[in-house]
Amino acid sequence: MHTTFIRRTGNVADSVLKLLPNKLPSALSPPKNGNLYQTLSRTPNSKDFEVHQKRWSESGVADSYWRITNARFKDEGRHGKAWGILYWKG
Repeated sequence: MHTTFIRRTGNVADSVLKLLPNKLPSALSPPKNGNLYQTLSRTPNSKDFEVHQKRWSESGVADSYWRITNARFKDEGRHGKAWGILYWKG
């Protein structure tokens, strides 16, 4: 009886895997560097989120960031629109 249960579990798991897409949506992919929309779409609530450009840190521009006030996403979070307030050097 125990082996029957394992066999059924394996069949269910195989069936579920066949139903899943080959490539996961960007919101479910592991975190990595990306454009603004990809970064924001991975957060549960993109409002009041602070972001800064990587090149600002590399250029020595400290305490500069955008505070996102609203965001809308298209194409599974790869594109969209974002609104916010720029805080430049503090």
